[in-house]
Amino acid sequence: MGIVSTCGNGKNYASKYKKAISFSTVFVTIVFVGLSLFSFTFLLNGFHKIVPIGQVETEAVIASKHSEREWQVYHFRFDTVTDPLFQFELNYTDQDGVSRRVIKEVTHHTFHQYDAFDSLPISYRSSNPFDIFVRGTTLTDVLDIFFYRKFFLFSFMFCVAVLFGVISIRRLYKKRRKG
Repeated sequence: MGIVSTCGNGKNYASKYKKAISFSTVFVTIVFVGLSLFSFTFLLNGFHKIVPIGQVETEAVIASKHSEREWQVYHFRFDTVTDPLFQFELNYTDQDGVSRRVIKEVTHHTFHQYDAFDSLPISYRSSNPFDIFVRGTTLTDVLDIFFYRKFFLFSFMFCVAVLFGVISIRRLYKKRRKG
């Protein structure tokens, strides 16, 4: 006859371990990891915008401008909310002498500050010449970001990821203290 390890209430150790890894724990962990990855990329892009480490500065020419007021539509019960879209088509030459053409989304303030064929100061990560940032961000540009629904969506996702992380860690900590 084999030896069966029991926990304080007479149940064997294997059944207690199966209960510890419940559906809710797996679900919370998967949601936390998914939201963390989503939020991490958003925060990493913001970091690269603010801290220009490993970036090359250059000038781009605005080939064309494009704006739409109803680009991204969210339907609610009584209202429709839209985010405006402001884009520049930019031409520039990277540090290797390769001509690049990109479409860059900009804020309302930046869009109205420049015209087609104007020179725009940009920087890009040396590891990815298509990941560009408009230099000379002003306080007005930063404040414009707070009026975009995408900002609230990313912020909400980040807060949910942190909340799920805290819940997961607390659950695991409580289960380990009891066991």
